[in-house]
Amino acid sequence: MQLLEMLGERLKGKEYYAKSLSGIILLNKWRSNLFWIEPTNKGFIYINGRWYQGRMLIVLEEKGLTAIN
Repeated sequence: MQLLEMLGERLKGKEYYAKSLSGIILLNKWRSNLFWIEPTNKGFIYINGRWYQGRMLIVLEEKGLTAIN
C-alpha cells in the first residue's frame, strides 16, 4: 500500500509504504496493528491510485491492509 500526503504536488519526504508482516503493520520506522493518517493543511492522501481527503485509518485484516476513510 502506497501512502502519499499531497497538497497539489508531492511534498518531499512525505511518501510512505505500508505493509503487513507477521501480524503487524510496518509503516516506515513504525510498527502497530493500526495507524491513523491525517494530512496537514486540508491536504489529500493518495492510496493505491486514489485520492482521499480527511483522516484515514489503516488496519490489518486477513487478506492484507485496509484503508478506511
